[in-house]
Amino acid sequence: MLKYLENFLQAMRPAFSRQETFVWFVIVFVGFLVRNDTLGVSSIVRALSLVPESYTCLLHFFHSTAWTVEGLMVLWWEWLAARKVAYQVGDRVVLVGDHTKTPKDGRKMPAVTTLHQDSETSGKPSFFRGHHWGCVAIVVQACDRFFATPLWASIQEGLAKLAVDDAGQPKTTRIVQMAQQVARVMGRSAYVVLDAYFAVGPVFQTAAEQLCGNEPLVHILTRAKKNVVAYCPAQTPKKRKRGRRKKYGQKLKLMKLFDSKAKATSFKPPKPSHTNGRNPFVTSYSICSGNPPKGCSVSSWSTAPEGKWS
Repeated sequence: MLKYLENFLQAMRPAFSRQETFVWFVIVFVGFLVRNDTLGVSSIVRALSLVPESYTCLLHFFHSTAWTVEGLMVLWWEWLAARKVAYQVGDRVVLVGDHTKTPKDGRKMPAVTTLHQDSETSGKPSFFRGHHWGCVAIVVQACDRFFATPLWASIQEGLAKLAVDDAGQPKTTRIVQMAQQVARVMGRSAYVVLDAYFAVGPVFQTAAEQLCGNEPLVHILTRAKKNVVAYCPAQTPKKRKRGRRKKYGQKLKLMKLFDSKAKATSFKPPKPSHTNGRNPFVTSYSICSGNPPKGCSVSSWSTAPEGKWS
C-alpha cells in the first residue's frame, strides 16, 4: 500500500514547479488521510503532530503560485487512464455528472449566492445562501462492485463575482463541457449519465459539437422529462398559401405515446414495416424534437401483437 501511494505521489510531481511546494503537498495529502476531524488546516496540524508554526506554512501552500488545481487535476485524470480501472461499455468509459448545493454561513465568501432547494425534504429551507457545485466522476469497477471516483468539481453559480469567462453560460451545458474536457485529456470517448434536469436541447447540441472520429466525443444518457413533447414532420401543402410554411406537424406527448396502447389511442402509428407471425415487429417514425436547424430526429418503438407498448 505504501509503495502504491508513493508511486501516485511521484506521478503528481510535475504539477509543482518547486520541490518545497511538492513536499508540503505530500504533508497535506497524508494529513487528509489520517485526520480525525474536518476543521480545516488545523486538523492536519493535529493529525500529524506538527509544530504550531507550520500552520502558516500550510496556508501559504494553498495560496502558492507554484502549482494550480487545473494542472493537478489533469495529472490525476491521466493517472487514472493509465491504471485502466475505469468501467467501459464497448470502447467508452462511463462518466457521471450532477449538481449539488452546499449551504455557507460566511458573509463575505466568494461566489456565495441565494439558492433554491429542490429537495422534497420538509426539514430543509426553500431558499438559502451557499455554493452550487457541478461534479463529474468516473465509474470504476472492483470485483463485482462499482464506485464513482471524483474527477472534477467546480462552482456553477455566482461566477460573475469571480470574474470567470464563462459566467453567463448555462449550468446544464457547463457539465457537458466538463465531461468533454475530461474525456479529451484521458484520450477516450465516454458515456455521460445525467438526471432528467439535463434533458434539454442545449445539452445534446453541446455534446454533438466535439467529435471523436465520426462520432461525438461524449454520448448523453438521461431520463426524458414527463412533459417532453415531439412533433411529426410538417406536411408540404399541395397548393402554396400565403404566410410562412409550417415547421412542425402533429404534436405528440411521448409520455403517453410510449406508456401503453390505452394511453396512446389518440395517435395511430403507421403500418408495420415487417411482421412475422406472433413475433414483435418494429416500426420507426420520424418526429421533430425542439427546434432543429436541419431535418428531424428519428424515434422508434416496438409493439407486440397483443397490443402492449414497450
